[in-house]
Amino acid sequence: MKHEAVRYVGLHEVADNAELRKWLASDGHALGDPAKLPWCGDFVQTAMKNGLPLEPIPKEPFWALNWRKFGVPSDPVFGAVASVSRSGGGGHVGFLVGQDATRYYILGGNQANRTSVAPMDKSRFPKEAFRFPATYRPIVNYLPTMTSAEASNITES
Repeated sequence: MKHEAVRYVGLHEVADNAELRKWLASDGHALGDPAKLPWCGDFVQTAMKNGLPLEPIPKEPFWALNWRKFGVPSDPVFGAVASVSRSGGGGHVGFLVGQDATRYYILGGNQANRTSVAPMDKSRFPKEAFRFPATYRPIVNYLPTMTSAEASNITES
């Protein structure tokens, strides 16, 4: 799932619209035009369905906070699905890939209008924010420490 998502880091919702739309629809379901709609939930769903096709997806996966009902509760470990509430309502969801002293680094879509790794304050994440697929166990049970520069250089290796 995370490896599926990493392949698309850097795609911009306008400049790379056709490629992004094609990938978001590759799992058989897509929200629509990412240049017009919030698509972080679509990004996570597509990565999950393409990476772990047998994993049950939450109802209405395009709504970011519904990912708090996904899989099983998790500690903040590498690859966990992480969701945060937005102060004006709604939320955001992505994959947890690292941390520093005060922030988590989230691999996700619709982050500055593109797929990227973005830092978010740890204080925004309640315990129920972290979930892991029920059909898959983490390869690593920790969360790497990284810098902003390292996070911005994540690509498929």
